Amino acid sequence: MFFLIAGCSSVEKKVLFYPTHNVEENGLTPWFRAEHLIGYSRMAEAPKNVWLMLHGNGGQASDRAYSVACFSTEDSVFILEYPGYDARKGTPSA
Repeated sequence: MFFLIAGCSSVEKKVLFYPTHNVEENGLTPWFRAEHLIGYSRMAEAPKNVWLMLHGNGGQASDRAYSVACFSTEDSVFILEYPGYDARKGTPSA
C-alpha cells in the first residue's frame, strides 16, 4: 500500500507540471532579481498600467510573448516564471 501511495505522488507531479527549458529570443527582456531569473518583461517608459501575468503549468514564461500584444503599448507587462521552469532555479511544487 505504501508503494502505491508513493507512486501516486510521483505520477501526480508528472501530471501537474510540464516545465520546459528552451532558450530562445522572443522580444521579451529577462527579468532578474538579485541575479536570479524570475521571469520576462516588456517595460513601457512611463506605464499607465503594470500587469503581472502567471502563465500556467505548461511551457515557460518566455513562450508567452504572443500574449503581450493583448496589452496596450503604454503598459508594462511582467510574466512570472515558476521555479524549475526555463532557466529559473528551483523545483516545481504544489
